[in-house]
Amino acid sequence: MDRMWKKAERKTSRFFGTRRNPLSGENSGHSSSDSLHPRLFIETKRKKAGHSVVKWWERARTGTKLPTVLVLSLNDRESCWCLCRSEDLSRVALAFFKARLTGQRPCLIRVRSIERKRLSLTSWWDKAERLARAESKTPLLALVEGGRRGFWLLARESHLLRIAIEHARAGWRDKKDEEKVA
Repeated sequence: MDRMWKKAERKTSRFFGTRRNPLSGENSGHSSSDSLHPRLFIETKRKKAGHSVVKWWERARTGTKLPTVLVLSLNDRESCWCLCRSEDLSRVALAFFKARLTGQRPCLIRVRSIERKRLSLTSWWDKAERLARAESKTPLLALVEGGRRGFWLLARESHLLRIAIEHARAGWRDKKDEEKVA
């Protein structure tokens, strides 16, 4: 029987057009990442219910149908993290990129900021970032909750566009493979 955390790793890997790392992390000989992606270091965290940052995201989202981004600015960090749903990644990354170019706030998305000194996921992030740097990859946390469609992506604001491009490449490869089969 397949374990739930393995299914979560497969789901997030497939989203970026790659496969799950067959052995656990550093034991695989490929990468310490949960996936075999050549440029992204994907660390997947699955919980039966309720990552604390997801609860904050849900509170920020109430009353809107716009893609919502929760910006977490931590006092001791050089840049902020952004949390968004996997299906909103492209729109969110584009809005942040346009905002950076124009010097304005991101539009067409709802942005809520939270300042916290400590989060339960900071230790996950610190470890993923350290390992990603050693492999020259972009770090990314994928938060999966049992019984819910999709997942949340947590990354530095400065990495959002790079991550969205990797997702777009995966979609392009999938379409190309479908054409070959047809």
